[in-house]
Amino acid sequence: DLYAAFVEHCAKLLAPQGVLSFIVPNRLAVTTNATGLRPWLMAQGEVTVIDLSRAQAFPNAAVYPMIVELRRGRASRLV
Repeated sequence: DLYAAFVEHCAKLLAPQGVLSFIVPNRLAVTTNATGLRPWLMAQGEVTVIDLSRAQAFPNAAVYPMIVELRRGRASRLV
């Protein structure tokens, strides 16, 4: 899953108080390929996830997207 490598690379380039957002497949939350990425991303700042898999954001496609936002310089917390 190339999107996981892309998210990691962009997070490494993010400025100290920067924000990045991606629309990615919701598999990022469960795939074993991203097992190391998830905790690493949480350690980089505040991570917000919005699951759009039931919203049919793309009505003509069979996709299950989610939005992942990283705010560098803030502590992540689980809610």
